[in-house]
Amino acid sequence: MENALEQYRQRYQLSYADLARMVGKDRATVMRHCKAAAVPEAAVARYHAKLMIPVKNLRPDLFEGESKS
Repeated sequence: MENALEQYRQRYQLSYADLARMVGKDRATVMRHCKAAAVPEAAVARYHAKLMIPVKNLRPDLFEGESKS
């Protein structure tokens, strides 16, 4: 299953280089983050701020066990 960053890239038909320019990272780093099972915790804030992808989508594992009240 693709992570939320890779889904975003595909949805908007962006290359890794395009996405890297949008977030201020290099292409290799963005490609690595797109291919990872989960976006690295240290990069979540940047992707959220630049692309408005919800943190919960970028790292759902950080919210496991959260009450649904």
